[in-house]
Amino acid sequence: MIDVTSVVVKEDLVILTGIDLDSIWIHEDAECTEATYKFDTSLAGVRKYLYLTTKNNKKANEFKYMDERLNALLGQTIYLSNNFRVKE
Repeated sequence: MIDVTSVVVKEDLVILTGIDLDSIWIHEDAECTEATYKFDTSLAGVRKYLYLTTKNNKKANEFKYMDERLNALLGQTIYLSNNFRVKE
């Protein structure tokens, strides 16, 4: 789970950056680490996954276009699957 602090939407790439909350819950004294989730929207299923992520979000579901829906995730805590992430 991440607390989203930044959303970047490019032609075939979506980058969501935020505070990694899973690292905090594992150790009590752990420091906040930043996590970056990159999604290649040219691959099959990635756009549908991001759409479903925003569709299940009350604030994001108010918007029509995907870039607006993704920007609505700013400041929210969300869970994203590793299945569709860009492998680095």
